[in-house]
Amino acid sequence: MALGEMVDVGHLGNRQRTESKNYHCVLRQARDSCSSPWDSIPPRLSNLLGYSPSDDGRPNVVDVVQGVSPWGGSTALPLYDAFARSFSLSLVWVVSLHAGCTALFSHRERFKQLASRIVGDDTISAARTIHKILDSVDDHGIVDIFSKHEPKQIIASIYALSKLQAACQRHERENDVLSGSNRGNGLSQELINDLCKCAPFAIAAYGWKLDLATAGKLHRGDLNAVLKLTSISPSDVVTVNWESRPNRPAFYIARDRKRKRIILSIRGTWTAHDLLTDLCCTPEDYHVSLWRSHRAHSGMLEAARNVGSLAKETIEQELKDHPGYSLLLVGHSLGGSVAAILGTLWETEFSDITVYVYGPACVTSTSMGSDKGLSIVSVVLEGDPFSCLSLGHVADVSGALDYLCQNRELRSAILMNTDGPAKMLDSRALEWCSERMQEIQASMTPGEKLYPPGRLLFIHQDKKGSHCEIQEVSRTFFQHLRIGPKMFDLTRHVPRLYEASLRDGIVRKNKEN
Repeated sequence: MALGEMVDVGHLGNRQRTESKNYHCVLRQARDSCSSPWDSIPPRLSNLLGYSPSDDGRPNVVDVVQGVSPWGGSTALPLYDAFARSFSLSLVWVVSLHAGCTALFSHRERFKQLASRIVGDDTISAARTIHKILDSVDDHGIVDIFSKHEPKQIIASIYALSKLQAACQRHERENDVLSGSNRGNGLSQELINDLCKCAPFAIAAYGWKLDLATAGKLHRGDLNAVLKLTSISPSDVVTVNWESRPNRPAFYIARDRKRKRIILSIRGTWTAHDLLTDLCCTPEDYHVSLWRSHRAHSGMLEAARNVGSLAKETIEQELKDHPGYSLLLVGHSLGGSVAAILGTLWETEFSDITVYVYGPACVTSTSMGSDKGLSIVSVVLEGDPFSCLSLGHVADVSGALDYLCQNRELRSAILMNTDGPAKMLDSRALEWCSERMQEIQASMTPGEKLYPPGRLLFIHQDKKGSHCEIQEVSRTFFQHLRIGPKMFDLTRHVPRLYEASLRDGIVRKNKEN
């Protein structure tokens, strides 16, 4: 039997009952021998992790993760045993990955020959780019806290930073410091309705697989999914390209006769090739004219160029054949961010371009869509993990954690002043937290952040999800990667949720000065 396993003695014979009693004696002795690792954990952090310490400060054996025994009885693992097993599995995975990479790179020439036969040159090029990024993380300001500090200090700092961020977020919202520059005007219900009606075109780019995975609906092929979701006729599907490559996502072109638009819809991340595009995440400059330039995510910039080279001629012909039609670029996640960059590349080529982005990734460090003739609107749902994720965001978090790891007194003060939920803190405590955050930010070199593109609409949902409020915000709203238990909640990124939230959303007017 493994240490920490408890047996239902009601299903055992006399001999097994005796063995079970002896086993529990050994278990109690093992528990009593536990000492220093648990004594060093702060009580507040112990509660966070789910420990229930006994009178002597050690974890109680009855605090268990319940399971089902393969023999029909109950089984239970102490939390510390479960964490140890998870850590062991992770360690085995890392060691195996390291051994595999070592074996491959020790025979580099053979590996190149094998790779050239299995994958294309574009995949190899993307993999090399990602390898360079990983080798140069220090150049982007990311601090390797795991090599500088003990795990106990890192965990305590993560907890303290999460509490401080929650308090600062409430302080900022109460003082309305993150609202958009166009206060009280410019955001109409007509725009929200149009965003909602165009969302199915972005969803349809995923084909039949997305609805099957998220809604249990089965469409007979990708083309049927487009027709069903968008309610257009088969003759209005101009061209489709369902095969993605690194730095070239899938897309399709269609006519929306009802709204007189030619629509280019670009698919978001769905395959391993799309993931390679996401990971080529260093910023890169590009020029759209002699007097105007932007800076954007390098993988998505290359993707926009590749999609543009394939789609431009068809779109030009469609706009020529249908006078009075305008051009609309749509996409979710990766697809929307690529569409936004493509809109800037085409702003001198086409007279009227609209870009709708649902669940955008962090793609640019400059403003996009402010010129006449180009309109870029991004919709961000509260809790979407990709709206605040770039190398610069990671650099800021690592710098803040490094500072807190070196300042134990500050960690303790943060926990004292943020005791309880952020909504229960008074104005004095919130102001103190804001000052401490400014102190931490002043101590580190900020990384270069990328942000969602264009005009930013933020959707806030109540806890029950029955009420949605839409507000225009500035990009400073997305300047911090916030740490919390739901910071990587992918359910907040599902495209269907965006469509439903826009349908139920109510426009909120920002506070006047």
